[in-house]
Amino acid sequence: MLFRSILGWALIPLGVFYGAPSWADRIGLVMVVGLVVASAAVVALFFGAARRLDRECRRRLEAQGFLTVALGPELLTTWIPIEHRNLPAPRFDGFHEGGNASGYRRARGDLRCTVYGYSCGQGEFRFTFTVARLESPRWAWPEFSSAMGSRCLQIQSIPHWHRVSWPEDPDFSEACWLQAPDPKAIAHDFPPEARAWVLRHPEFRIHAAGPVLMLYSNRYRLIPGEAETFIDRADRMTAEGAELFRQPLARSPIGDGTPAP
Repeated sequence: MLFRSILGWALIPLGVFYGAPSWADRIGLVMVVGLVVASAAVVALFFGAARRLDRECRRRLEAQGFLTVALGPELLTTWIPIEHRNLPAPRFDGFHEGGNASGYRRARGDLRCTVYGYSCGQGEFRFTFTVARLESPRWAWPEFSSAMGSRCLQIQSIPHWHRVSWPEDPDFSEACWLQAPDPKAIAHDFPPEARAWVLRHPEFRIHAAGPVLMLYSNRYRLIPGEAETFIDRADRMTAEGAELFRQPLARSPIGDGTPAP
């Protein structure tokens, strides 16, 4: 298929060369048409490769039981973390059909997981994240947000929330930016085991509140290979966190229980 596409594009300037009435016209036309065709071919090949990656990613995740779902723009106001909602140009990241971005959803009993991507910001300060959003009516997570790093790594303060630190645990307090609306409550809900859980998974930022747990990372994209790795690691982190915070959960909440390749 790729060879036929390249051959088709190459035949256009060749046809112009033999169809022009004179030698001088042929040279000029071939140069102009060649530049235009080459530019169009590069663009077409780029978008063609992106579409092939999307199709392959969909095929792999559908084999694991995920369904492709449309994510309308109205979900942006609640489906990206609070700290990113006011950044410029927020949008769902990934392939679009019918004007809506697409994500992947899998339900197990009353637990629903949606995997999707989003981007926000502008220029060199534009960030892209992949998210696993899990929701169950049986859950009651304490309300908090945690991220490894510091504010210089674009971790912003959430309005009306407070950063929480533990003087007796300086390693965690320096490494993790943990915020909550009620610092006293979250300090009680975060024993040493929970802090160690966060430190074991530095690639994830966590947002939890009641029935919703969001795990998002800028290390993985929704492309073949990376999507499966993201789901596998998010699966492990969710299972560990549910046990620590005593949340009812199936053995394999997101994936199919098999390690990512």
